[in-house]
Amino acid sequence: MFRLAVISTQTARWQAVAARLRDVAIDVAPPTDSLPDGDAVLLETLTAPIIERCLHAGKRVIALAYGELQTHTIRRLRDIAAQGKTHWSIVNPDRHLPSRQLIRQQLDAGKLGEPGLLRIHRWGDPDAGVRDLDLALWYFGKQPDVVFAIERPGVRQVHLGFPGGGMALIDYVAKLPGDSRYHYLSLIGSSGAAYADDHRNMQLAFTRDGPRPLPSDEGIGPWCSLVREFVSGSDGVDAWLTALAVNDAVLESLRSGQAYKSMITKP
Repeated sequence: MFRLAVISTQTARWQAVAARLRDVAIDVAPPTDSLPDGDAVLLETLTAPIIERCLHAGKRVIALAYGELQTHTIRRLRDIAAQGKTHWSIVNPDRHLPSRQLIRQQLDAGKLGEPGLLRIHRWGDPDAGVRDLDLALWYFGKQPDVVFAIERPGVRQVHLGFPGGGMALIDYVAKLPGDSRYHYLSLIGSSGAAYADDHRNMQLAFTRDGPRPLPSDEGIGPWCSLVREFVSGSDGVDAWLTALAVNDAVLESLRSGQAYKSMITKP
């Protein structure tokens, strides 16, 4: 039985996850200065001091991609993990939404063909920028060679151009009336298309056979998915470092008003 210590105030959520995962025992505790028990530790935010203490203690660490850690800090913690022969990962929870997983599965199965245009639009979630860049890199499976961004009061648009002609358009509007939030994602491939939004009941998949409604579980499902991935062996921090490098190119384009035309440096 794998023992996972979760540092969180969301006790009910993780108890529900534990009820679904028969091979993982989950202990939930609020943030404290003491080192949690368990084979591994899950943190709901990127908190460097706790991550470092756990790594020095030889524990595996998974940190959700909420909050902010600088590139040099992530690399330093990666080195600590390597020296202690342990492992830590930064996980983008958005990858584990069933609708996003479905699109990835459709791409892997060849049902959408090659990704051509990815469109992400968000109202009222300004902190999702790097997570959305990570999603784009995950779907295209390569780094952009052109990055361009523009910004006006309350609005930002990011354009990623990929080798071979694919592109991603990601834009943000400060808020909807009443401070509500909404987002959607669509991907058009060479032989099919997919659409997902933040509705939690059904998603649509468009193929040569026409649109199909597909049920999704966007409540507890994503948290179960990311725990399973971590237990089976996750990707580490390199993917997140690449997304941060792309975000640096976005910020440089905003500063200069010009397109950033260069392959992003690997982590």
